[in-house]
Amino acid sequence: MPRIRATDVVITGAAALAVAPGAAIAPARWADKPARLLRMDRLCALALVACDAALVDAALSPGAPEWNGERTAIVLGTAYGCHATNEDYYRGLLREGPAGASPRLFAYTLPSSPVGEISIHYGVRGPTLVLANGLVSSVDALAEGVALVAEGRADRALVCAAEVATPLLAKLVGDSSVDAAAALVVERAADAGARGATPRGRLLAAASSFAAGARDQAVHAAIERALADADVTERAVRRVVDGSDAPGALGAATLVSLARWLAAGEHDALALVCASDEAGAGSAAVVVAS
Repeated sequence: MPRIRATDVVITGAAALAVAPGAAIAPARWADKPARLLRMDRLCALALVACDAALVDAALSPGAPEWNGERTAIVLGTAYGCHATNEDYYRGLLREGPAGASPRLFAYTLPSSPVGEISIHYGVRGPTLVLANGLVSSVDALAEGVALVAEGRADRALVCAAEVATPLLAKLVGDSSVDAAAALVVERAADAGARGATPRGRLLAAASSFAAGARDQAVHAAIERALADADVTERAVRRVVDGSDAPGALGAATLVSLARWLAAGEHDALALVCASDEAGAGSAAVVVAS
């Protein structure tokens, strides 16, 4: 994760969804589900629908004059990626041998599949990145998306996190009870102002740390760095966003919580966004609501 301080980049769209495994995913503005949505695996569908809802929230329509797919980036954060699809694919292979190897599922046995589907659907040709580094993935994805825009490598970024729950994951990592996704639209403040968009908030700073096997130590170090880079004190923080109000959402939990907070429309409030992983990774960000 880059340690950044970006005040000329704003978050204009925020959306989150959490549904029971196997439950229908309702697109925000599609009267009829696109054929691609019916074909793709659940991880891709979650990510695409979350991105679409965030674009609706940002009042941004792909294909509109202000939309430029060449200058739009996608950053996906996911702890377990296509784990559910891999399970289904290998289950068929083990049961039926080569005849049970589904070509449709095989196409989605990569964690980058959602990025590909989002790119195709919206005609995005800018930078794309997938971060699959444990439970800190979604916070890192936010920082990377903002960095791409702040550095001028893209005019906007779709930042997304998505996870699919399975019984096997529940056994391996504990609570894994919902399929979840969240998305944020990040763009240059000047571009948002030019099209009359109202910012939801902005990322002031972000930082990460790693201390092997020392989860608390890592996240505390990341928090200290993020607060220092943002030039704010802990007393100024009005809310801590750590995914605790999105149980079972795994690596998407923190971004789900952040998207919900931003969409609620609280004004001029500082939030400390943080996540940590048992391996010893910690990530933190300071976000101010507009």
